Amino acid sequence: MSETTSPTPATAPAETIAGTPARDRPAPPPSATVSWINFTGLAGFALALWAVNTWRPQPEWALLLTFAGIAVPIVVLEWATGVMRIPFRPVDPPVNAVRVGDRTARVGLKLLGLGATLAAVLAVYWAFPVYRDGQAALLLRLVELLWLPFLLIAPLYVWVTDARMQRPEDGYLHTGLLVTGRWADTDGDVLRQHALGWLVKGFFLPLMLSFYANDLQWFLDVWWSRDVFALFQPGAGAAEWMAFYEWLYRSMFMVDVAFATVGYLLTLRLFDAQIRSTEPTLLGWLVCLVCYPPFWGVVSGQYLAYDADNLAWGAWFWNHEWIRFAWSLMILACVGIYAWATVQFGIRFSNLTHRGVLTNGPFRWTKHPAYISKNISWWLLAVPFLSAEGPAEALRLSLLLAGVNLIYYLRARTEERHLRRDPVYVAYADWIAEHGALARLRRLVRPRRP
Repeated sequence: MSETTSPTPATAPAETIAGTPARDRPAPPPSATVSWINFTGLAGFALALWAVNTWRPQPEWALLLTFAGIAVPIVVLEWATGVMRIPFRPVDPPVNAVRVGDRTARVGLKLLGLGATLAAVLAVYWAFPVYRDGQAALLLRLVELLWLPFLLIAPLYVWVTDARMQRPEDGYLHTGLLVTGRWADTDGDVLRQHALGWLVKGFFLPLMLSFYANDLQWFLDVWWSRDVFALFQPGAGAAEWMAFYEWLYRSMFMVDVAFATVGYLLTLRLFDAQIRSTEPTLLGWLVCLVCYPPFWGVVSGQYLAYDADNLAWGAWFWNHEWIRFAWSLMILACVGIYAWATVQFGIRFSNLTHRGVLTNGPFRWTKHPAYISKNISWWLLAVPFLSAEGPAEALRLSLLLAGVNLIYYLRARTEERHLRRDPVYVAYADWIAEHGALARLRRLVRPRRP
């Protein structure tokens, strides 16, 4: 169940943080997640991979087991340590409350709204071939496994979360009002945010799930491959390192998509992981969606094919063993930071949404560690500035990759504009401007005058 709320008003602590000069703050604002808890989820994921490799369950159960390996430790530890900050409390009377009768009537409308929302998503999956015969096929198989537990748990879940909400008039309530014909009582802004939140989830969840399923199958196939672990045998050399490099490279992307999929699955208020707001601008949506299938296939193939000469970095440095080794380490470092940034979200990863401000891990150094490291890795992987066809072709390919970088720059800027509605993010951005990696580098180059 995806839950979307409108941006919450600034709390007193956030106002205090935002009103304090960045240079006077010894640390960034508190983060929405805790690093050691997220890495416990990573350890749980590794343990689940071992269990799946040992027991070899059906693919759908293998997926669910590895997702549980990530989610269960994070949820339990966040609850035990108080990271989930929303307390249980009776419903506070909201401003301009819609009259829907007693609490039971409100919960009934929310359940009706939830059913209508899920029916709309499933109708899209049923109607469009890209989902019906492709991306959503695996997700629909999981639905077949879990529909009965979901049907039993959903009423209890909605009842409990309704009791926790200071303002219980969420998107599900207004959807329920809409489908029952009470149009005059519906709030268009709440419905819009609700629809956008589910549009994000409906687009990305089947995509990430299919990515992860492929990566998991690959990982299980090579788990004990001698080619991968030959590096640790006597007499290992450059060829064995390259095999291990390829394994590490893809494994880190598998970690990335595993955590991302869990993030899209657990957009739940009960875990304080709900969608607080969704990207409101068309530009923000366009520059994000263009980076994913099916759109990226057209853009990368017809417009921004920066790797058109098919000569990757290994071809250029194959006869230079130490350069090849150092280059591969730089690539792995970039991909490692990229995966680390996703792990840092814990159960709260999602494109195009605000689900809490991260200020720790790689986000302590820059606001966009994933984008920066990913874009640097593409330059290292494709080396477009080297071309067998000469300098003119190298310049052309480099300009095309710069076009990809520009898309990610626009993604970063639209995300910042969206998140700046939260005073905690404003305080964090100010702190990064004073204490982030670039600020520290500038002070090394040009020290401040006393």
